[in-house]
Amino acid sequence: MKHVVYGRTRLERAQGELIAAVNGLDEQVEFGILVFDEQVRAWRDNLVEATDENKRSAIRFVERLAAGSSTNTYAALRKSLDFDPQLEAIFILTDGKPTTGQIVDHPTILMDILRRNEVNNITINAIAVAVEPLMATFLQNLTEPSNGEFKEVR
Repeated sequence: MKHVVYGRTRLERAQGELIAAVNGLDEQVEFGILVFDEQVRAWRDNLVEATDENKRSAIRFVERLAAGSSTNTYAALRKSLDFDPQLEAIFILTDGKPTTGQIVDHPTILMDILRRNEVNNITINAIAVAVEPLMATFLQNLTEPSNGEFKEVR
């Protein structure tokens, strides 16, 4: 996330994408934010309504994020699937390949997460921030089975 791409760090690009997404939420929507590097951390322990106050709090949380040194993609996806029984969609925003955690191999993560999601049927969406082509393919393969969307940010 510290790597500079087109004059901004990947973290700054990711923060901008996430802040825009939070600002665009309808007030009747519930949302949560999980951030991940070596560990996965939640902004709140459950989904909250997208009130102006909650949006401002979430944006302050996002603005204070600092870049970590590793990417625990598998743990982030697992925690997302188990976050709340009412969860309908996941948006994973990442800048790189999995480098730490229980599973780092793309095909194994893909197989496990898609199998687990057969029960939940959660739409998985992905936003890739300046990723390598192999990672972009992995994220596209993650989103397609649930009819999720893939977006690449350079």
